Amino acid sequence: MNPRFFPRIMLVTCGVFAVLSYAIVHAQVVLPSQSAWAWVENTPAIDKWDSYSGKAAVTVNGSTFTAKLFDADSPNFVRFTLSGTINGNQIRVRAVREASDIGPSNLTGKVVTQRFRGFADISGSQTIVLSDGLEQVGLTRSLRP
Repeated sequence: MNPRFFPRIMLVTCGVFAVLSYAIVHAQVVLPSQSAWAWVENTPAIDKWDSYSGKAAVTVNGSTFTAKLFDADSPNFVRFTLSGTINGNQIRVRAVREASDIGPSNLTGKVVTQRFRGFADISGSQTIVLSDGLEQVGLTRSLRP
């Protein structure tokens, strides 16, 4: 190899590596525009944990993420509303506890996709875990083949 071409080859190689690295790190997680999830919320309440759960209706439109978290005991009651953004696998939301005097929370977290083998009707799961350091909200759904 001609030594005078070596710096150009290294420059091109580093550029390609940088572009590929950026694409891998910032790849957008694939979420359907509308989907059903299960959810759970846990909050410390002085000497115990308060916990709620139920079904959720999640909507993704571009980088906008919204979810209505319905209460398990009253399936028509929206216990929490989440609204925010998704960037790659990172999610930032404002969580509003409906019909409550407790103020909104700012939660951050990520989407984790797992693939399974050996099951006829399930090919994996997607899980979102959000927290502000105290309050935790988790959503999960199964993936179908």
